[in-house]
Amino acid sequence: MLVADVAAHARLADATLLCVRWRATPAESAVEAVVRLQQAGAHVAGAVLTRADPAAAGAAGLGYGEAAGYGAAPARTGWRGRYGLAAR
Repeated sequence: MLVADVAAHARLADATLLCVRWRATPAESAVEAVVRLQQAGAHVAGAVLTRADPAAAGAAGLGYGEAAGYGAAPARTGWRGRYGLAAR
């Protein structure tokens, strides 16, 4: 749930980063937070994944390099399309 203070401060900031706890925050909750922040007038610049376990990261698809998809063409739908959000 987004509290009024967070929305008010986010609206005044140049950019907002959403902190998402690895393997704890449901994707739907993160998307809802982004939508509510945007509705409050915040510019959501991205997300930070917290408490990630480097030992288990390979199994979760986290990492750098070719396996992480760097340099690949972005998917046309992406997470915004999947949840019905407008592209920025």
